[in-house]
Amino acid sequence: MIDKKEAQKSGYKVATAANKLPEVKQAKIDQIKKLIPSLINSDGKLNTTALEGLLGVENVSANSQHYGLNFPGKGLAQIKAYEPTDKALQLEENQSKNFASTENVIIRGDNLDVLKILRQNYENKIKIIYTDPPYNTESDNFIYKDDFKLTENDLIEKYGIPEETVKLFDNLFGTLTHSGWLFAMYPRLVLAQQLLTDDGVIFISINDKEQANLKIMCDEVFGIDNFVANIIWSNKEGGGGSDSNLYKVKHEYILCYAKDKETLSVIGDDVIEDKSYNCEDKHIKERGRYKEIKLRSSSLNYSGTLNYAIKCPDGKKVTPNKKGEKIAIWRWSEKKVAWGIENDFIEFKKDKDGEWVVYTKQYFKVDNNNKPIQRALPPPAIIKTDEPNTPDEPSKHQVEELPEAFIDKYSSTMATKQMKALMGKSKMFSYSKPYLLINRLLKVMPDDDCIVLDFFAGSGTTAHSVMDLNREDGGHRKFILVQLDEKITAKSAPTAYDFCKENNLDKVISSICIERVNRAGDKIKEESGMLNGDLDIGYKVFSLTGRPKLVSDKNNNLNIDITFKSAKDILYNLITASCEYTLTEPIQELEKDLLYRVGDAYFVLGQCKSDLSKFIDYQIYINGYADIHLKDWLNLIELKRENVKILY
Repeated sequence: MIDKKEAQKSGYKVATAANKLPEVKQAKIDQIKKLIPSLINSDGKLNTTALEGLLGVENVSANSQHYGLNFPGKGLAQIKAYEPTDKALQLEENQSKNFASTENVIIRGDNLDVLKILRQNYENKIKIIYTDPPYNTESDNFIYKDDFKLTENDLIEKYGIPEETVKLFDNLFGTLTHSGWLFAMYPRLVLAQQLLTDDGVIFISINDKEQANLKIMCDEVFGIDNFVANIIWSNKEGGGGSDSNLYKVKHEYILCYAKDKETLSVIGDDVIEDKSYNCEDKHIKERGRYKEIKLRSSSLNYSGTLNYAIKCPDGKKVTPNKKGEKIAIWRWSEKKVAWGIENDFIEFKKDKDGEWVVYTKQYFKVDNNNKPIQRALPPPAIIKTDEPNTPDEPSKHQVEELPEAFIDKYSSTMATKQMKALMGKSKMFSYSKPYLLINRLLKVMPDDDCIVLDFFAGSGTTAHSVMDLNREDGGHRKFILVQLDEKITAKSAPTAYDFCKENNLDKVISSICIERVNRAGDKIKEESGMLNGDLDIGYKVFSLTGRPKLVSDKNNNLNIDITFKSAKDILYNLITASCEYTLTEPIQELEKDLLYRVGDAYFVLGQCKSDLSKFIDYQIYINGYADIHLKDWLNLIELKRENVKILY
């Protein structure tokens, strides 16, 4: 093991993957300090008095009470988002498919740990997140009971939390109470927000039980201004079930938030014909039909620059207001109106009283600058089940052994039928979603070469959807799935248990997830005729293992406890610790088990024979746990130590 202090003393950069998340918090403090130094005290804490002075009295609350979501343990949930993970990735190459070429990833393990690992090298790289968290049914203990890395004494001493409160939290957060569910979701959403690109979006499926709480939580995590829509998913066929004595509940919700709504764009439905465009003129061939829109508006904020006189065909001048009034304005500037008159985008008509009325001509084929445009309707915030399949949608494997007519393609029933057709069993998952539903969500995003993440992967529906949509439109979307190795028993899930037993799979949910993705990919590729095509139906599988740590033996000698099984395990964890490259970056082996090239960087796993001075103009990452002696070996790269980083 390379001595960390010696490396730092010698001028080499040192990075520890486990410490990356606390650095995020510090980075935010540093940003505030750089922008307004007076807001951060010498002890690194926020100067609230200075902040209040900066904002002014009118912007400061008179008391500490404010609208928002509060629940027992919220402070601890916030801590958990930045608490380092003690987990690392372990490659499962024997469970992977098309390992060398695929850009898809499946990770088995607790998604809180996985999100922290992904954050190191996927921050601001995920365009779309769809996730379907376990609904709060209060029917059983919550499988996502998060264990604190901090001990009870740590919590009591570091954060001043009373001992009885700590014990209460430990009991409370293991059950499906509102607080337990929110406690689990909060840090995961904080991490998800950090992964999104600036123009990225997250879709979260939820039911009535926690929709209101989740909405307020997302307002806090993503920002209320980044709320996009509360999509209503009509998920039940027919008359609905007996969910309530008062109303038949036939819908659930999909909350949609953007990382930054100002940069978000979506694809609507193209409009082929719109009957409101009912006028035509000599420009119909180039511009299409048009509709008249009054230039005068009283609903916009008044501006003196938009209150001017326009000369009409008979020489008379008209203004948007009567003399002395400041009520209405023209929607276009004076310069724009002059252009509109010259280019026939302005029309003058007399009303019944003989007074001139000025209209703009909005054409169907061009915008108000005479540029070609494709008219589109924004996607509706409701997804109905009453849309029967057409002959070419869905594809054959969706309806194999099923009645083809009038299957509601977005319904929960369709999800069950899809699982039956693909897996041979229909009731392995109680609440799986039809992949055409996720297809519908993905289609509104204009980027077809992006990363799609699902950190509550369940049966792997999101991966199925990504592959099928790529088949449909030739896109190059990549998926990352995360699924806990939740145990399956004959009592808890007999159908799923039998499926695993019959197919020689480990009896955990992630096994079914991987198998479903495997079968779906093969079926899609076979039916599309792309057996030798570019459709990526592979995936790299990883599980979680413990990070290397120092342990003492019975003689109090310190030894390194390393759980990695192979050189590739070491390499992939160095890749994540580098915070530069994704898990699907092409890898070139230069010296077996010792030296690899990833992108434009070189990763040194152990004492290799290669002359590293040849690579000194590139970034070099060195395994800090390797048996390497700095003085004997690194003298080759004395000249450019800034290009060398030692990773632990």
